[in-house]
Amino acid sequence: MNSFNINFLGKKNKKDANNEFPIYCRMSMNGKRIEIFTKRYIKSKDWDRNRRRAHPRTKKLREFNLYMENFSSRIFQHYQKLLALEEPFTLKQLKQSILFNGKQSYTLLDAIIDHNDEMERQIPKNFAAGTLKNYKTLNKHVIKYFLTTSDDKTDSIRKVDISFIYRFESFLYTNTECNRNGAVKVLQMLKKILTQARRKGHLKNDPFDGYSFKLEKKEITYLNEHEFELVRNVELNNRLNYVRDLFVFCVYTSLSYGDLMKLDEHQIFINSKGTLYLHNKRKKTGVPFIIPLLPPALEILEKYRGKNEDSIFRYMTNQKVNKFLKEIMELAGVKKRITFHMARHTFGTTIAINNGMRIESISKIMGHSKIRTTQIYAKIQEKSISEDMEILSQKLFNK
Repeated sequence: MNSFNINFLGKKNKKDANNEFPIYCRMSMNGKRIEIFTKRYIKSKDWDRNRRRAHPRTKKLREFNLYMENFSSRIFQHYQKLLALEEPFTLKQLKQSILFNGKQSYTLLDAIIDHNDEMERQIPKNFAAGTLKNYKTLNKHVIKYFLTTSDDKTDSIRKVDISFIYRFESFLYTNTECNRNGAVKVLQMLKKILTQARRKGHLKNDPFDGYSFKLEKKEITYLNEHEFELVRNVELNNRLNYVRDLFVFCVYTSLSYGDLMKLDEHQIFINSKGTLYLHNKRKKTGVPFIIPLLPPALEILEKYRGKNEDSIFRYMTNQKVNKFLKEIMELAGVKKRITFHMARHTFGTTIAINNGMRIESISKIMGHSKIRTTQIYAKIQEKSISEDMEILSQKLFNK
């Protein structure tokens, strides 16, 4: 005989822009459990955690509790219908029965939450925490959209069409800090979630059918040889010197900030010739990289080995590193606007391409999943040569 019960719980870690958190119904049966979104949000001060209901001090909150009671009643009705079939069933089947019986719509927010919950369970094996953070930002944008437009966040996901996509795109440009490329990335994440929803049967058609993603091409910024030498030789205090060491290490290894902060002794190997190298998978893509350590990188590595328990380098947030890096550039007299990721670009251009390293080797070191990504650095070199020749031509023949 099945043991079945339900409880309501608030997820305060998923507050929306109105400072309300969603209420979920947790169904338990024979030691297993599953959750379903009630389509209701509530503020912390109005939620009684012990009674798992709203504090009934206003008419609106009493109506909220009535909705919860009706919600419970509908669930038990579906449960009884499945029992009457006298065939085994699972909680997932019960949830599907509730979702697709016309009494409970599966919404866009449901799809996003389901996707993010699945992704969170696969960190760090299949996804990086930073990737989940981006999808949580998408969730915030969608909630803000529903709060500032006439569209109803409790409507079925089946109402999401190409018209909705264009309305949401316009919202991203006018109501958030997204630039064109930022908005495109948000929409690409939304497309992935809607594609997943289609595969699960929640959508019949692709709302993005006919929509074109248009990214603005951005020039890759890097330090040339002279600028890099200025950074290496400028006198700094201990606080800034540590950040410079991190930056220079990544210029000579191509490591990203995320991979740098994860670097530990288990990633350091030595080959038959006595050369030390790094070997691991990129945090962002999972693609393996193999990086022989050049003397400047080896010197920095030995400087910090053994000083921290879990990693080679002491952890520092990316925001703080970029802030200190800006100070370093100002002191060094480098006028370019810089972020830590420029170390990776500087490796690809100034260190690798400009010194004749083969594209295939660069791709392997940088852990690119496609050789096309690495070829960007070769194009930069071609452009640089063309510009230098144009300057030379003007000096020689246009006197």
